[in-house]
Amino acid sequence: MSYSVPSSVLFNTYKCPHNHSCLNTKNGKCPGGCEVVEAIGDTVLTLKSTEVKPSCPYRTSVLDLQLCGCPTRIALYQQLQHENP
Repeated sequence: MSYSVPSSVLFNTYKCPHNHSCLNTKNGKCPGGCEVVEAIGDTVLTLKSTEVKPSCPYRTSVLDLQLCGCPTRIALYQQLQHENP
């Protein structure tokens, strides 16, 4: 399956180390192993991950939380939430 997000979102995700491959995976899964737990507003996702040193420039850890600020991943998550409430 293939997903799409606005070109402006892709433009803002220029540091993606996976070449936006989450748009071409089953269920929009990120190849970096970033399983989403929930969204915090419209700009951050919490992740179900224990990786101490994030391998993605859009991912960071704060205390015991893993956070994702990837514009493409956030847009894709929001799209999937609307399709599967």
